[in-house]
Amino acid sequence: METQSALVETRSEVSAQQVQIDRLVKKQGEIHIKALSVIAEKKAEFDSLRTRVREMKQEVVELSSEAEAERTQVTVLRAQVQAEGARVEAAKARYQALALGLRLFESHQIGWESLRPDEPRQLVWVQAGRKPTPLPKIVDDRLAPAKSLLELIIELICQILEALFASRELAVVQDVAIIQQARVELGLEPDMTIENVLVRRSGEVGSTL
Repeated sequence: METQSALVETRSEVSAQQVQIDRLVKKQGEIHIKALSVIAEKKAEFDSLRTRVREMKQEVVELSSEAEAERTQVTVLRAQVQAEGARVEAAKARYQALALGLRLFESHQIGWESLRPDEPRQLVWVQAGRKPTPLPKIVDDRLAPAKSLLELIIELICQILEALFASRELAVVQDVAIIQQARVELGLEPDMTIENVLVRRSGEVGSTL
């Protein structure tokens, strides 16, 4: 009887422990399911974040490309502005040099002559009563931006002036020749002036009377 009673008691304890074990197993199952749900939720969030990070990286790459393109465009525009500024400055320097050269030519400070008989004409420094000399370095430097154009213009001006005055010089030469011929026909000495001629003429008339 004692053994049976102990056996019954043991079975009761085993049953109670089994119920408790079943309850724990069930609870662990619920916790496991809940954990899987949380893990799945977190994994979905992680996947979403990873997708977003990937999209952000792509956006960063695109923005970097756009920024690089903008920088390239800015560099090109800056170079164009600098080049345009350099062209403007060069044109300004050329205009100033040309204006200076024409003023010096007009005031007979520079001329278009040969320094030696066997040399071609060039821009030379001209001083009253002195032979032409090479341009002073300071003048040559200031005329340098437009020197080739200035030489062309001054050479053209000299050619035009020479062509205009050639006919007048020929007329003067012809007039001198006529006067010399008249002197010979009248028997006048080469160095006689008009006053001498008149005195001589009045003397001839007086002797006739």
